[in-house]
Amino acid sequence: LCFLNEEETVAGLKRCGKSCRLRWVNYLRPDIKRGNISHDEDELIIRLHRLLGN
Repeated sequence: LCFLNEEETVAGLKRCGKSCRLRWVNYLRPDIKRGNISHDEDELIIRLHRLLGN
């Protein structure tokens, strides 16, 4: 739960700073790769898990 401060209200935002940050981190960041993992990525995960464990 967060409350809008004066700057957010004046800017017309309907989200608090924490919500804006979470939205950026989880959805809007341009370097996030979306979709299924490739076969090569899957093999890399398995190989690293064998090497490093959990």
